[in-house]
Amino acid sequence: MDRVFYYIQQQARVKYQQNSNTMIYTILTILGTLWALWYFYLIVMGLYRAQLMGTLTQSAKILGAPALVVGWLLDWLINMTLATVFFCELPRSPLELVTQRLSRYIAGPTCINKHYAQIICLHLLDPFDHSGKHCK
Repeated sequence: MDRVFYYIQQQARVKYQQNSNTMIYTILTILGTLWALWYFYLIVMGLYRAQLMGTLTQSAKILGAPALVVGWLLDWLINMTLATVFFCELPRSPLELVTQRLSRYIAGPTCINKHYAQIICLHLLDPFDHSGKHCK
């Protein structure tokens, strides 16, 4: 009888370890995806700033084009998934991006989403925008 309990206990430990690993991988994937979105934002803002200054060369445009496309797709994907879960609200339009969602919250009535949007824009987006205010 002790062997049966020992076996059940061992199986429970293995299952717990598998669930813990899955949770860790999920959290790391989410954090990595959000970091990648911010990283692509920085790249695109750098390209845009060079474009405005007139210093963006043709080779930089060609090399930067994939970053623009991947960044837009990642932005759209995150808005449809992670931002929807985080803000507990579906996007307003099928092609809405995270910045549009944040700007909508900032312009809207006071709520917790407005507070989160202001923090995200103030600390992560606005400092790297050429105008100093990314979320309008």
